[in-house]
Amino acid sequence: MSRVECGMRVSCNDSGGKRLGYRICPGLEWAWHGGVAGLPGRKQISVKIHVSIATVVLLVSTLISGCERRSELTLSPEGASPGTVVRVTSSRSAFPDATAARVEIGGQRAIVVKWLGATDVDVLVPNVAAGESQVSVTSGKVSGAAPFTVLPASAQELVLQLKEGRFELVAVYPTADEPNMVTRSEEPQLSYDLINAQGGLVFTGSINNPAQARMELFDGPNAQEAVLRREPPHPGRPVVFTLKVPIAQPGATLKFYEVPPNANLLDAAVRQSRRPVGEIKLEK
Repeated sequence: MSRVECGMRVSCNDSGGKRLGYRICPGLEWAWHGGVAGLPGRKQISVKIHVSIATVVLLVSTLISGCERRSELTLSPEGASPGTVVRVTSSRSAFPDATAARVEIGGQRAIVVKWLGATDVDVLVPNVAAGESQVSVTSGKVSGAAPFTVLPASAQELVLQLKEGRFELVAVYPTADEPNMVTRSEEPQLSYDLINAQGGLVFTGSINNPAQARMELFDGPNAQEAVLRREPPHPGRPVVFTLKVPIAQPGATLKFYEVPPNANLLDAAVRQSRRPVGEIKLEK
């Protein structure tokens, strides 16, 4: 088969990422000459194909419709810790709705926490290792990637369960949020101290005691308006709660204390009077 190189070249990436290229020549004839096995004397047959401009237009539109369209991504900020919200802006309409696109950071799915329009979403940095990484977006035939730096987490969020008077560590997640500081509240407090493996106090904080304080609940989401209720504790039922502490080395201990309402936990005498109620090892 003989062919003259001419005309317009169309190239793109297919769905598998392979680069495809085509050269299209309107008004050109391709000629093929060859023998056909089984015919006496291997009779020569010639075939000519004429490519019209209309055919070229149809072919180009078909090729382009199958091409993967690359998008340029802008990230704000360009580096953040796990648990931080990052805005991803696409040069193409990659986000027709909140679920249409898949956003990944460091190969892990990044949850879309806010959809801002066809080109902008806010995503949460997943729990990935600190270092140089990238953000990638795939949505239909639109895709793009941009470099991103995962910063070390500044704190860790602990998911705990209080069951029959015992504290159990359920999960640990890095977070960019600030640790829970000491508070003074009209509710009973659960005070806690983070102790390192050498026995030194690393951090102290407090939250409303999940086993004694009334829980704040919102009626909804089908309610006509958000209604805040204060549900009393349910004795005998497990209580799941979270708190944030600085990242500590393995072997650290978290000690818990019950504190009455309005106690000043910055007062040394009050801290001495706290009632110990349990402790856990941070080994996860």
